Amino acid sequence: MLSIPGLIGAAVGLAASSLIYFVTMFMLQRQTVDSITSAEERERSAAAIRMILLADIPIMVAVGYYVGQLL
Repeated sequence: MLSIPGLIGAAVGLAASSLIYFVTMFMLQRQTVDSITSAEERERSAAAIRMILLADIPIMVAVGYYVGQLL
């Protein structure tokens, strides 16, 4: 059975990781064009960062649930 404190912790973890994702994606879109890196390299690095941050969301939810149960 799911615990209420665990669900609250999971919601906090979801909110925190989603906020980090959206702020990072906003910053990547506003990044100035650097003459050293090509557009293809920027897209490749942005895709890697996006994938890591999306994988972070369920991890943070699980950690939040665990911490919520401990408290």
